[in-house]
Amino acid sequence: TLYQYATVIRARGLEASLWFPIWPLIDMLIFAPFFLLAVLLRHKPEIHKRFMIVAMTTLLIAPAGRLGLSVVLTQLVWLSPILLGLAYDVFRQRRVHWVYVIGVAVLYASSYRPGLMRTDLWPGFARWLGALLV
Repeated sequence: TLYQYATVIRARGLEASLWFPIWPLIDMLIFAPFFLLAVLLRHKPEIHKRFMIVAMTTLLIAPAGRLGLSVVLTQLVWLSPILLGLAYDVFRQRRVHWVYVIGVAVLYASSYRPGLMRTDLWPGFARWLGALLV
C-alpha cells in the first residue's frame, strides 16, 4: 500500500497525496482494533469469533467495491458476513450481540471517507505523509 502510494506521488506529484491514502489508511485503522480485541479476547470464544468476523469484514471493502454495484448493494455485500452473523444470533439466541452492533456502526460510518477529505486537517496530514515517501 505504501509502495503504491509512493508510486502515485512520484508519477502525479504531491497533490495526488490528497486523495489516495485515505482509503487504505482508514481500512488499517479500523481493522487493527477489531483484530487486537479478537486476539486479546480469544479465551472468550463467543466474543472472539464475532470480533474476528468484524475484523475480516473490514478487509472486504476493496473487493466489494470492485464489483461495480450500486452504493447500497456494495455496502450490503461488504457487510454480509456481519449481517449473516446477526441473523444467526437472532434466530438461535433471540438477541443481537453487541460486537456486531459496534462493528456495523463503525464500518458503516467509515464508508463516508470523502467527508474526512473535506476537513481542514486532512490536506496537511496527506501532504506530510506524501513528503515522507518521496
